[in-house]
Amino acid sequence: MDDVTGSPPLSKRDWSAIALLVVLSGLIHVWLLAHTEVPARDCIGFVRYAWRLEHHPWPEVMRTSEVHPGYPVAIHLAKPLVAWFYHEKDPLLMERSAQLVSSVFGLLLILPMYFLGRELFSGRIGFWGALLFQCLPAAGRALSDGLSEATFFFFFAMAAWQAVRGLRTGQIGAFALCGSFGALAYLTRPEGLLIVLATVLAMALGFAVRLWPQPWKRGLACTSVLVGCAIVVGCPIYFVTGKFSPKPAVNDVVGAAHSPLRTVGPLLAVTGTEKSNRQGMVLALTESMRAFNYAGWVPMLLGVWWNRGRIARGPGHWVTLAAAGGICYLMWRVASIEGYLSDRHTLVLVFFGIFWMVAGLELLPGKLSALLVWFRWNRMATWCKAAHAPIVLLALSAALCLPRTLQRLHYNRGGFREAGIWLAEHSTYADEILDPYCWSHYYAGRVFIEGQDTSGEIDEAHVPVTYVVLEEEAKSPHPNLPEVTKAKEKVQQPHAEVYRWKGYRGKDYAEVAVYRIGD
Repeated sequence: MDDVTGSPPLSKRDWSAIALLVVLSGLIHVWLLAHTEVPARDCIGFVRYAWRLEHHPWPEVMRTSEVHPGYPVAIHLAKPLVAWFYHEKDPLLMERSAQLVSSVFGLLLILPMYFLGRELFSGRIGFWGALLFQCLPAAGRALSDGLSEATFFFFFAMAAWQAVRGLRTGQIGAFALCGSFGALAYLTRPEGLLIVLATVLAMALGFAVRLWPQPWKRGLACTSVLVGCAIVVGCPIYFVTGKFSPKPAVNDVVGAAHSPLRTVGPLLAVTGTEKSNRQGMVLALTESMRAFNYAGWVPMLLGVWWNRGRIARGPGHWVTLAAAGGICYLMWRVASIEGYLSDRHTLVLVFFGIFWMVAGLELLPGKLSALLVWFRWNRMATWCKAAHAPIVLLALSAALCLPRTLQRLHYNRGGFREAGIWLAEHSTYADEILDPYCWSHYYAGRVFIEGQDTSGEIDEAHVPVTYVVLEEEAKSPHPNLPEVTKAKEKVQQPHAEVYRWKGYRGKDYAEVAVYRIGD
């Protein structure tokens, strides 16, 4: 087992590393905040949830929404604070609130990641693991966008850190914190419970192979506290909705089970045709490689192999491996059943793999040196043996990620924002806005009148019309948006073009048009 006497106390070097992480990560978040064209499309759903929390009873909102409440609640709480210094209309105010919540949690994430890496390996690997996670395009951009990833990963990382710490020290308080933070992660995204299940599994395996030097009564107490805290903190979703998760995709994966006891069978069952399962595996592998910035998985696997002796020494590493294995299985299930997976869904695997990736990059120069000596390339071998070679390689890896990470967020969607602003000025609440892409509908302010009585603000003499938003001349269409076909069919009726935005989506030319139906 890993050292049970405890990690070395925090030193001035640790605090200096944390301060440097705050500065470097903060620069990334500030840059992306200042260079956001529009937020992610999913942000609109989170904003709608947060807005409803202001106007409807919370249980009703939880029962009628399809996302977990953690991130929307954070937006709801942050909005009054943001409004003190950011005086804009609701679409821009809520958008900025969502992004600031993500940026704050994304910045705080460096703390548990540093300490987790320090527990598993060393402070040096904790530093580079936390920094590289912020620099990777898939992770760094999601942590500054209007998405739940930053909030989720902060809670998830806190739970993982406390799990590893608890398995090393046997402190009941660490298991209480692991269960509580794991439940908070679950309240944000359903995969948050993975860390709690992985900790229980690692503890059981530690007892089975006698690598956890604690009496069984202590282990039972730790397990009871862990599970009890997780149930108490995470139970609101089940008590209010009667479901393990309100997300339809999750219920598809677990067989739409309506109780925890009925979830286990469907979750473990292998479903789907051989072709869909094979395609799901390919999709999961492809998106995982993208999340590792294509090349990062190589040093990760090398790091696992070169440090394989660590895995056998204690349950701390078993927690991370069990959770990573669980997310791999869920990725495959989602890809096979839903036929869709993005690199965002693989970030839990990247979260755990990043420390092995850093461990591999640290050892790579020394391994290359031995190979170069064999080829008699002595000068290059000498450079690889230098003490600073691993640092240079790690810094170069982070720098190579930054050009993609620091690109303007959703730079290719600005036309939808401009069309939405035009609609806000030229349409009335009586008019329908058919926007399959969501952004124009959002910037027109329609999200904030859903379910409200606006009859008193409508001119009775006004004849309602329908506005349709379509993107034209774009080389990258939206095949996953079924409403696009409906919108195009609508435009087949008598219509008039009332607004057109022309510009570039990256290097590709595109146009966003607004049509009025019903003249």
